[in-house]
Amino acid sequence: MRTAVVYADGSCPGRGCGGWASLLSASWLPAPALNYGMIRNTTIWRCEFYGILDALHTLNETCGKGQVNIEIVCDSEALVKSLNGEYKRAKASPELFQAYRDLVVGHVVTVTWSGRCSNFYMKLVDGIAYAATKVIAEKVTAVFEELGSEVSDIKHSDVIKSVKDLQHARIQDKA
Repeated sequence: MRTAVVYADGSCPGRGCGGWASLLSASWLPAPALNYGMIRNTTIWRCEFYGILDALHTLNETCGKGQVNIEIVCDSEALVKSLNGEYKRAKASPELFQAYRDLVVGHVVTVTWSGRCSNFYMKLVDGIAYAATKVIAEKVTAVFEELGSEVSDIKHSDVIKSVKDLQHARIQDKA
């Protein structure tokens, strides 16, 4: 049976922007696939979940037909327990749980907890998820500084909101 490992993490420092990252290591891929994204007005729970969904979407796009033995590694104990049926959080985010169920159909899935930064791959996705929360704000700020008075009637927060909504739409389209 083909095998794959997903390392996923989310970050949501303070209020506002959240980010996620995932790394898919699969027997049929020549190199691991890295996914990341960002969203505004979210929670760490959703960001952790987005990381997993993003990787599973990539897995399904690349694996072709047939069953895959998937190990999902995450540092959120609550999410691991929820995906393993130990916690009943599906009412809190039914669309995420449905997307997860749809993406794992036909595969054998194991979800395990790994301490934050417990290995190289978890350190990598942790760092990228955190960076994703910062990069978009910095890039939009740079554009505003460059354009100056030409964009004085546009609120900086509105542009960040729009860019992050596009990222959110991307993950929802994949799910």
